[in-house]
Amino acid sequence: FDTYGKDKIPGIFRELRNQPLIKLVGVISISSGGGLYPVPHFLNFDQALRKAIGKDTAELYEEWRNWIRKKYEKKENGILSKENPLFHWGTRDQHPVFSPEKDKIAFVSDKGYDYAIFDLYLMDLNSKKVKKLVSRINPSFSFSPDGRYIVYSKVEFYPPERAFLSDLYKINVNTGKIKRLTYGKRAFQPSFSPRGDRIVFVRKEGGNSNLYILFPTTGKLIQLTNDRDGLTQNFTPSFSPDGKKIVFVRFEKGKRDIFILNLKDKKMYPLTRDSADDRCPNFSPDGKKIIFVSDREKGVFNLWSIGLKDRELVRYTSVAGGIFDPNFSPDGKKIAISGYKNGVFSIYIFKFKKLKIMQKISLRKVEITKKKETSGKKSRLISRFIPPEKSVEMKEYPYKPRIKLHYILPWFSIDEEDSFFSVDFYASDTLEKHQLTGSVYLSDNTQYEILYVNRSFTPTLWTDLYSFKGYSYFKGEYFPVEVSGGVGGMFYPLNDRLSFQLGYSSEYLSTYLFTPSLELVPWKGNIREVELGMTYFNLMPVREPELLPWGKVMDLRLKWSDHSLGSELDYLMGKIDLRDYWRISKNKTLAFRLMGESVKNKQVSPRIVFSLGGWNDLRGYPEGFLTGENIALSSIEYRFNWLRRMGGSSSFYFDSLGGAIFYDMGTSWRQEEKLDKSNMLRDIGTELRLRMLPFGKYSLVMRVGVVWPLDYNKRRGRIFLLFGGIF
Repeated sequence: FDTYGKDKIPGIFRELRNQPLIKLVGVISISSGGGLYPVPHFLNFDQALRKAIGKDTAELYEEWRNWIRKKYEKKENGILSKENPLFHWGTRDQHPVFSPEKDKIAFVSDKGYDYAIFDLYLMDLNSKKVKKLVSRINPSFSFSPDGRYIVYSKVEFYPPERAFLSDLYKINVNTGKIKRLTYGKRAFQPSFSPRGDRIVFVRKEGGNSNLYILFPTTGKLIQLTNDRDGLTQNFTPSFSPDGKKIVFVRFEKGKRDIFILNLKDKKMYPLTRDSADDRCPNFSPDGKKIIFVSDREKGVFNLWSIGLKDRELVRYTSVAGGIFDPNFSPDGKKIAISGYKNGVFSIYIFKFKKLKIMQKISLRKVEITKKKETSGKKSRLISRFIPPEKSVEMKEYPYKPRIKLHYILPWFSIDEEDSFFSVDFYASDTLEKHQLTGSVYLSDNTQYEILYVNRSFTPTLWTDLYSFKGYSYFKGEYFPVEVSGGVGGMFYPLNDRLSFQLGYSSEYLSTYLFTPSLELVPWKGNIREVELGMTYFNLMPVREPELLPWGKVMDLRLKWSDHSLGSELDYLMGKIDLRDYWRISKNKTLAFRLMGESVKNKQVSPRIVFSLGGWNDLRGYPEGFLTGENIALSSIEYRFNWLRRMGGSSSFYFDSLGGAIFYDMGTSWRQEEKLDKSNMLRDIGTELRLRMLPFGKYSLVMRVGVVWPLDYNKRRGRIFLLFGGIF
């Protein structure tokens, strides 16, 4: 605003509105002469920004970064510059909490993760030994008064509501035994009472965050706040040392202030009431003051306290990066914080008495009257304590799904050989409990696919209607394929990792199938099939999921077709696909794959068989090199990443460059035969992999590599260029 002026904002939107929705692209072909194609024109923000201010997003971002550097390069990190952190662990080491015995400190860290995913750790302050207590929790927790337990919250899949919800758990810090305390409560930020008989926490509901009390022995809940306006939020509650009050942060009307709630009468009042952003409040062990962090000085979060009697604000630090999550030791002599410095959050411990008082502000209630004071001077109003206004209740309406068309994308082509018109569309209700996706292709023949998904029930139901004509490729030849029919099924997630699927399909198929001597012959007929599936999916969120995944995936499939179902083919088919990705470091991964397929054809002819060979399985051998009713494949890859954030534009960005060294091994055998391990074929090769981000939202991986077959008479390396297809 200061540099370019607020008037540039309407100018940017005006330029975006003036951009066309469709553009025509001409294609010239030597064989057919070419054609004219209308394609969607994606809004180009860079173009609009350049016309408005003369710079694109990359130039503006670089200018902003330079401005930030110049603004803060001369500022010192104050106390963070003089003291060393307790340890260097992850990028974000946060929320330090002293144990009641003062000899340990618990904290959360994102060590080993690409994103803000936190594990809970416990450090012995004498030996400096650290042990992990539990993985993937929310970064707010509390010790029980006896130090035996830690209560925390964690997001898990909750089957009754088919959603990922946060609930409370407690862990025994000595044995590691975990007990779940709530189910489906959307509970966060728990804190034990001084006697350990109650836990105060935040519950998210109806757009608000309200405070609740949990009695862990009985499971009884008591609601403390009842905001229902869809806007007001309450955060980070904690008890006073006598257990009679709760301090917390309240966000309303765009302001974030510190409040006190008296448990006896459930009345609350603000300690701060101004434009500053105040967070992370905690009582001092003597109960006389509250420590917190605030950006009230120069917009940077620093350490403050406020006295409960004198209402005096005191600032203790002046850092450029920021201080967060303050926590007193039980005796009040030390304070632990999470400090931001040099791009990372680290944990520091200071002696509280050695912190210098850098600023004092008298924050007291002043009654303004028109009467003159005896001294003849008027009192200056620094802050006025305003009682909280009555919360506005939003009227609740039952949800009624209304299907709305989100987009419809037409496409047409006109040329001498093949002219066509196609349209893609997507529609759903607001909560996407009903989804309708479709694609229609009109030319000499009509092709279509319409998919409907219903998530209103448990399990999820879906149906798919389709009609396609095309070609299949096998051993250098193309064979015509025509298929039409429909499939319906259900999907039931048992938890956040394991799910089951059941489906039934009925289709007409015109294709080529195999004789017992593996000769391809044309075949037409109806197929009725029942499919049962189980999927285990446990992948961690990572920056480059296509290049360096992390975790395990297992997919099991069983298909059955029989004359009793009205099918003209009779078979039993099974498939298993196991994938395991071991993270060595953030830039290195070992990937394993084990895949097998088997079919038992109950009729002599025609037969369904599988094949191996080609760039996506047995990469050193031609397409369809091995065929049989049974196949087995294993692959191992050492994957690595060289470069990140290589550059580009918002329309096409070059994100990462890496590679892989791989080894494949596979075989096939006939229905009448047994597996012969001596017939295994092997290959070895290497690839370069470039991850690109077209339009800033899609991911496209280009692969360039060379592979050598180890059990083939032609042992020459095969060079390939591919897009996608990484297991």
